[in-house]
Amino acid sequence: FVKVVQNSYNTYGLTDDGTIWRWGCKYNYGNYLTNDSEENTGSYATEPEKYETEIKFKDITSGYNCGYLVAMLDTDGNVYISGQGYGAGYIVGDFSSSTNHYVEKLDTGDTKFKKIDIGNEFLIGLTEDGDFWAGGYVTSSTPYGAIASGQTPKFEKRDLGFKVKDINAAYNTSYVVDENGDVYAAGQNNNYSLGTNQYGLNYSEYTKVLEGKNIQKVDGEYYGTAALSNDGKIYFAGVTGT
Repeated sequence: FVKVVQNSYNTYGLTDDGTIWRWGCKYNYGNYLTNDSEENTGSYATEPEKYETEIKFKDITSGYNCGYLVAMLDTDGNVYISGQGYGAGYIVGDFSSSTNHYVEKLDTGDTKFKKIDIGNEFLIGLTEDGDFWAGGYVTSSTPYGAIASGQTPKFEKRDLGFKVKDINAAYNTSYVVDENGDVYAAGQNNNYSLGTNQYGLNYSEYTKVLEGKNIQKVDGEYYGTAALSNDGKIYFAGVTGT
Protein backbone atom coordinates (compact mmCIF):
# COMPACT_ATOMS: atom_id res chain seq x y z
CA PHE A 1 0.00 0.00 0.00
CA VAL A 2 1.02 3.58 -0.68
CA LYS A 3 -1.76 5.05 1.49
CA VAL A 4 -4.13 3.76 4.16
CA VAL A 5 -7.09 5.72 5.57
CA GLN A 6 -9.79 4.91 8.10
CA ASN A 7 -13.23 6.17 9.09
CA SER A 8 -15.52 5.12 11.91
CA TYR A 9 -16.29 1.71 10.41
CA ASN A 10 -13.88 0.81 7.60
CA THR A 11 -10.24 0.91 6.53
CA TYR A 12 -9.09 1.45 2.94
CA GLY A 13 -5.73 0.87 1.31
CA LEU A 14 -4.50 2.29 -2.00
CA THR A 15 -1.83 0.34 -3.87
CA ASP A 16 0.83 1.63 -6.26
CA ASP A 17 -1.07 0.10 -9.22
CA GLY A 18 -4.16 2.20 -8.51
CA THR A 19 -6.39 -0.40 -6.87
CA ILE A 20 -8.27 -0.02 -3.59
CA TRP A 21 -8.64 -2.66 -0.89
CA ARG A 22 -11.00 -2.42 2.06
CA TRP A 23 -11.78 -4.19 5.32
CA GLY A 24 -14.15 -3.67 8.25
CA CYS A 25 -17.96 -3.53 8.51
CA LYS A 26 -19.95 -4.53 5.44
CA TYR A 27 -23.28 -3.08 6.51
CA ASN A 28 -22.65 0.63 6.86
CA TYR A 29 -24.45 2.68 4.26
CA GLY A 30 -22.39 2.09 1.17
CA ASN A 31 -19.05 3.30 2.46
CA TYR A 32 -17.73 -0.22 2.21
CA LEU A 33 -17.24 0.63 -1.50
CA THR A 34 -19.78 -1.54 -3.24
CA ASN A 35 -21.58 -0.85 -6.48
CA ASP A 36 -24.87 -1.96 -5.00
CA SER A 37 -26.32 -3.20 -1.71
CA GLU A 38 -25.57 -6.89 -2.22
CA GLU A 39 -22.37 -6.83 -0.18
CA ASN A 40 -23.92 -4.98 2.77
CA THR A 41 -24.44 -8.30 4.53
CA GLY A 42 -23.98 -7.28 8.17
CA SER A 43 -20.72 -9.22 8.36
CA TYR A 44 -17.09 -8.13 8.63
CA ALA A 45 -14.09 -8.34 6.34
CA THR A 46 -11.24 -9.27 8.66
CA GLU A 47 -8.71 -9.30 5.81
CA PRO A 48 -8.30 -6.82 2.91
CA GLU A 49 -10.69 -7.38 0.01
CA LYS A 50 -10.14 -5.79 -3.40
CA TYR A 51 -12.67 -3.28 -4.69
CA GLU A 52 -13.45 -4.66 -8.16
CA THR A 53 -13.50 -1.89 -10.75
CA GLU A 54 -11.70 -0.90 -13.95
CA ILE A 55 -11.04 2.56 -12.53
CA LYS A 56 -7.49 3.34 -11.43
CA PHE A 57 -7.09 5.67 -8.47
CA LYS A 58 -4.30 7.97 -7.30
CA ASP A 59 -5.73 9.08 -3.94
CA ILE A 60 -8.30 8.17 -1.31
CA THR A 61 -9.46 10.11 1.75
CA SER A 62 -11.63 9.59 4.80
CA GLY A 63 -11.30 10.21 8.53
CA TYR A 64 -11.88 8.41 11.81
CA ASN A 65 -14.49 10.88 13.01
CA CYS A 66 -15.81 11.65 9.53
CA GLY A 67 -18.94 9.55 9.59
CA TYR A 68 -19.84 7.45 6.59
CA LEU A 69 -17.79 9.26 3.95
CA VAL A 70 -14.95 8.12 1.73
CA ALA A 71 -13.80 9.86 -1.46
CA MET A 72 -11.46 8.74 -4.22
CA LEU A 73 -9.51 10.53 -6.94
CA ASP A 74 -8.86 8.62 -10.16
CA THR A 75 -5.76 8.95 -12.32
CA ASP A 76 -7.63 11.30 -14.67
CA GLY A 77 -8.44 13.72 -11.84
CA ASN A 78 -12.12 12.78 -11.38
CA VAL A 79 -13.69 12.62 -7.91
CA TYR A 80 -15.85 9.76 -6.57
CA ILE A 81 -17.85 9.72 -3.33
CA SER A 82 -19.22 6.83 -1.29
CA GLY A 83 -21.34 6.98 1.84
CA GLN A 84 -24.70 7.86 3.34
CA GLY A 85 -26.24 10.65 5.35
CA TYR A 86 -26.21 14.41 5.12
CA GLY A 87 -22.58 14.60 3.99
CA ALA A 88 -22.85 12.39 0.92
CA GLY A 89 -26.30 13.67 0.00
CA TYR A 90 -25.33 17.31 0.16
CA ILE A 91 -22.00 16.78 -1.63
CA VAL A 92 -23.72 14.99 -4.50
CA GLY A 93 -26.55 17.52 -4.60
CA ASP A 94 -29.65 15.46 -3.82
CA PHE A 95 -29.68 16.85 -0.23
CA SER A 96 -30.95 13.56 1.15
CA SER A 97 -30.01 12.29 4.60
CA SER A 98 -30.97 8.69 3.90
CA THR A 99 -29.92 7.82 0.32
CA ASN A 100 -27.03 5.37 -0.07
CA HIS A 101 -24.31 6.54 -2.45
CA TYR A 102 -22.29 3.43 -3.08
CA VAL A 103 -19.65 4.70 -5.54
CA GLU A 104 -20.70 7.81 -7.42
CA LYS A 105 -18.67 10.04 -9.73
CA LEU A 106 -19.22 13.70 -8.94
CA ASP A 107 -20.37 15.97 -11.74
CA THR A 108 -17.56 18.54 -11.98
CA GLY A 109 -17.59 19.09 -15.75
CA ASP A 110 -14.13 19.22 -17.30
CA THR A 111 -12.45 20.22 -14.04
CA LYS A 112 -9.58 17.96 -12.94
CA PHE A 113 -8.41 17.65 -9.35
CA LYS A 114 -4.99 16.99 -7.87
CA LYS A 115 -6.01 16.69 -4.20
CA ILE A 116 -9.16 15.99 -2.17
CA ASP A 117 -9.76 15.75 1.58
CA ILE A 118 -12.70 14.87 3.83
CA GLY A 119 -13.78 16.43 7.12
CA ASN A 120 -16.86 15.77 9.22
CA GLU A 121 -19.61 15.50 6.58
CA PHE A 122 -17.82 17.75 4.06
CA LEU A 123 -15.40 17.40 1.15
CA ILE A 124 -12.84 19.90 -0.18
CA GLY A 125 -10.85 19.72 -3.39
CA LEU A 126 -7.88 21.42 -5.09
CA THR A 127 -7.85 21.58 -8.89
CA GLU A 128 -4.89 21.44 -11.23
CA ASP A 129 -5.42 25.19 -11.82
CA GLY A 130 -5.27 26.09 -8.12
CA ASP A 131 -9.01 26.55 -7.62
CA PHE A 132 -10.78 25.53 -4.42
CA TRP A 133 -13.95 23.39 -4.35
CA ALA A 134 -16.09 22.37 -1.38
CA GLY A 135 -19.38 20.71 -0.53
CA GLY A 136 -21.19 19.04 2.34
CA TYR A 137 -23.50 19.42 5.28
CA VAL A 138 -22.95 22.64 7.24
CA THR A 139 -25.28 24.40 9.69
CA SER A 140 -25.05 27.63 11.67
CA SER A 141 -24.06 25.63 14.74
CA THR A 142 -21.25 23.82 12.88
CA PRO A 143 -19.42 26.50 10.86
CA TYR A 144 -16.78 24.42 9.14
CA GLY A 145 -15.96 27.36 6.88
CA ALA A 146 -15.47 25.48 3.63
CA ILE A 147 -18.99 26.52 2.62
CA ALA A 148 -19.91 30.10 3.45
CA SER A 149 -23.35 31.09 4.68
CA GLY A 150 -25.94 31.21 1.91
CA GLN A 151 -23.97 29.06 -0.52
CA THR A 152 -25.33 25.83 -1.95
CA PRO A 153 -23.83 22.82 -0.13
CA LYS A 154 -23.29 20.87 -3.36
CA PHE A 155 -19.63 20.19 -4.21
CA GLU A 156 -18.60 23.08 -6.45
CA LYS A 157 -16.05 25.85 -6.92
CA ARG A 158 -15.70 28.44 -4.14
CA ASP A 159 -14.15 31.81 -4.93
CA LEU A 160 -11.60 32.62 -2.23
CA GLY A 161 -10.07 35.54 -4.13
CA PHE A 162 -6.72 33.80 -4.53
CA LYS A 163 -5.14 30.64 -5.95
CA VAL A 164 -4.45 27.71 -3.64
CA LYS A 165 -1.47 25.35 -3.48
CA ASP A 166 -2.52 23.07 -0.60
CA ILE A 167 -5.66 22.10 1.33
CA ASN A 168 -6.49 20.13 4.44
CA ALA A 169 -9.74 19.06 6.09
CA ALA A 170 -9.88 18.03 9.74
CA TYR A 171 -12.89 17.09 11.86
CA ASN A 172 -14.66 20.46 12.15
CA THR A 173 -11.98 22.66 10.57
CA SER A 174 -10.31 23.17 7.22
CA TYR A 175 -7.23 24.96 5.93
CA VAL A 176 -5.90 26.36 2.65
CA VAL A 177 -2.42 27.59 1.70
CA ASP A 178 -2.20 30.35 -0.89
CA GLU A 179 0.51 30.79 -3.54
CA ASN A 180 2.52 33.03 -1.19
CA GLY A 181 2.64 30.34 1.49
CA ASP A 182 0.18 32.03 3.85
CA VAL A 183 -2.30 29.81 5.74
CA TYR A 184 -6.04 30.45 6.04
CA ALA A 185 -8.27 28.56 8.48
CA ALA A 186 -11.99 28.17 9.02
CA GLY A 187 -14.26 26.22 11.32
CA GLN A 188 -14.48 25.48 15.02
CA ASN A 189 -11.67 26.55 17.34
CA ASN A 190 -12.52 24.39 20.35
CA ASN A 191 -8.96 23.05 20.65
CA TYR A 192 -7.05 26.16 19.55
CA SER A 193 -6.27 24.31 16.32
CA LEU A 194 -7.07 27.31 14.10
CA GLY A 195 -3.96 29.02 15.40
CA THR A 196 -5.60 32.16 16.81
CA ASN A 197 -5.11 31.39 20.54
CA GLN A 198 -8.78 32.22 21.06
CA TYR A 199 -10.68 29.22 22.39
CA GLY A 200 -14.19 28.85 20.99
CA LEU A 201 -13.84 31.68 18.45
CA ASN A 202 -15.10 30.04 15.25
CA TYR A 203 -14.54 31.28 11.71
CA SER A 204 -17.35 30.82 9.21
CA GLU A 205 -15.08 32.09 6.40
CA TYR A 206 -11.41 31.55 5.70
CA THR A 207 -9.24 33.84 7.81
CA LYS A 208 -5.47 34.29 7.52
CA VAL A 209 -3.82 32.73 10.59
CA LEU A 210 -0.16 32.38 9.51
CA GLU A 211 1.63 34.88 7.30
CA GLY A 212 5.13 35.31 5.92
CA LYS A 213 6.38 31.80 6.75
CA ASN A 214 6.35 30.42 3.18
CA ILE A 215 4.28 27.34 4.09
CA GLN A 216 4.12 24.52 1.55
CA LYS A 217 1.87 22.05 3.39
CA VAL A 218 -0.62 22.06 6.27
CA ASP A 219 -2.11 19.11 8.16
CA GLY A 220 -4.78 19.46 10.85
CA GLU A 221 -6.46 16.96 13.15
CA TYR A 222 -8.92 17.17 16.03
CA TYR A 223 -6.49 18.48 18.65
CA GLY A 224 -3.96 20.39 16.59
CA THR A 225 -2.58 21.65 13.30
CA ALA A 226 0.95 21.54 11.86
CA ALA A 227 2.36 23.52 8.94
CA LEU A 228 5.62 22.80 7.09
CA SER A 229 7.60 25.67 5.53
CA ASN A 230 9.80 25.52 2.47
CA ASP A 231 12.91 25.81 4.66
CA GLY A 232 11.93 22.77 6.73
CA LYS A 233 10.47 24.49 9.80
CA ILE A 234 7.31 23.18 11.48
CA TYR A 235 4.69 25.45 13.03
CA PHE A 236 2.10 24.02 15.42
CA ALA A 237 -1.18 25.18 16.96
CA GLY A 238 -3.50 23.27 19.26
CA VAL A 239 -3.72 21.52 22.62
CA THR A 240 -0.31 20.38 23.85
CA GLY A 241 0.15 17.14 25.73
CA THR A 242 -2.69 15.41 23.84
